[in-house]
Amino acid sequence: MFYYPCLTEALDIIERLHHHKTKYAYSGLFTGLSGRGKTYLAKHYQSQYPIHFNREKTSQPVIYCRLKAPRTNIGLLEQLIKSLGAPLYKHSSNAEELEERLISLFIEHKVQLAIVDEVQECLTTVDGINAQRMAKQFASILDSAKLPFILLGTPSATRLLNLKYGTPTSNLSGEEQLSRRFISEYKIASVPQRSKLWLDCVNYFCKNFDVSSFTFNDKQFLNRIYISTHGRLGLLQKLFDFLPIKAVQQPITIKDCLEAHDFAMNSSTLNPFDIKALSDDEIVDLLDLWKEG
Repeated sequence: MFYYPCLTEALDIIERLHHHKTKYAYSGLFTGLSGRGKTYLAKHYQSQYPIHFNREKTSQPVIYCRLKAPRTNIGLLEQLIKSLGAPLYKHSSNAEELEERLISLFIEHKVQLAIVDEVQECLTTVDGINAQRMAKQFASILDSAKLPFILLGTPSATRLLNLKYGTPTSNLSGEEQLSRRFISEYKIASVPQRSKLWLDCVNYFCKNFDVSSFTFNDKQFLNRIYISTHGRLGLLQKLFDFLPIKAVQQPITIKDCLEAHDFAMNSSTLNPFDIKALSDDEIVDLLDLWKEG
């Protein structure tokens, strides 16, 4: 995985929250557009704390759960339980029972940190009672578990921390917020365009795919790669995955990237590797617009 300062700083924050010794366990929300390395970040951190098996108990210091559109708070609890490798019991149909079981599993497996990816999946398009219940459920889990959570999601996940809720008797109209249990939101940015960091990033993938690396003399080509991938690690991986690479240490060509972009990038805009449609100057103009925005 290619780690640039933004991701390195995010790792440092996760480490600090994980091992921060205070009376209260604070959590963190990390947001960024798809492909900016959030999942890679989570998997890398989890790999530093492997599962320990013994005859009596299984210890899981760091757990990872990737949400898949839970429709209710019960669905959220069920997905968290499954992330611990535990089965679901048919008779456990209410949130209170499921939360008690989840907390027991945290204790049993000696969980120190929980990472929840794609957290925006638990939110509906419009903030309503169901979304408020999700926020309330997260707050209840955090208060009961007394361990830090790392939530990862797209920028829309920020809504989760801003939702206000109360108690069932007040029709969820209270003023309490999930945000008080979190430190400031951390936004994961793309790799900076037209920088040595971008050159290093592209060359990291060149090394992994065993093709010739780039230099600053290839800046126009590097600019086109940036436009194609929006400077996102996930999209850069996707572009390289579909390059028609034919030999070890073979240079990548504009034609190779043209074919890969057309096939894999699902873009309705002009292909940035089409040099007849977009000149080098027009590519730079596009990058300038992105920078201004």
